[in-house]
Amino acid sequence: MERKVFIVRVPDRTANTLLEILYQNVRPGSRIISDCWSSYANITRDLGMEHQSVNHSNHFVDPVTRTHTNTIEGTWHGLKIGIPLRERSDEKIDDYLFEFIWHRENQGHEWEALLNCLHNTAFF
Repeated sequence: MERKVFIVRVPDRTANTLLEILYQNVRPGSRIISDCWSSYANITRDLGMEHQSVNHSNHFVDPVTRTHTNTIEGTWHGLKIGIPLRERSDEKIDDYLFEFIWHRENQGHEWEALLNCLHNTAFF
């Protein structure tokens, strides 16, 4: 199973907003794993995607399906600790999100990726 993550700033956490973001960024047929936030309740009905959830009020790993959100919770924690509190503004947050994604996608070969990026965007 291939695991992918995307990160976007959202204006609110309503069902309409979150489902639209999933629709725009997640391939049909993908499996979405979440907690039981009410805005996710209609992922399967409205988007036709498989949806598994875990109720954190009861357990952190579903005892039947073994579904958990530990991986994304760890990713979210890693992202948040990299952004100083004073920098969490609408004007600055996108830069931190981009930096996090860039480092994650180029882990282990950051220098080569930077040189490749400069090569592909240089104007001569």
